[in-house]
Amino acid sequence: MSTRKTFYIIEKKSLSRIRQAAQILRPDGLNQLPVGSDIRAARDLLEQVIKEITRDTANEFARKLRKEM
Repeated sequence: MSTRKTFYIIEKKSLSRIRQAAQILRPDGLNQLPVGSDIRAARDLLEQVIKEITRDTANEFARKLRKEM
């Protein structure tokens, strides 16, 4: 699998969670301010996405190194 295709899959997988976090922060697209629990929920989702991207990227890099050896 090419690196570009791998990152596309990672991005596509993470994009739904990023959209979900945005939906939590602006549920109706109105100018309503989110409450503390909403902000924490959105932050937790985004932290999870960052961890997944980091893990998936590291795994892909390790896979490529193993192939080259």
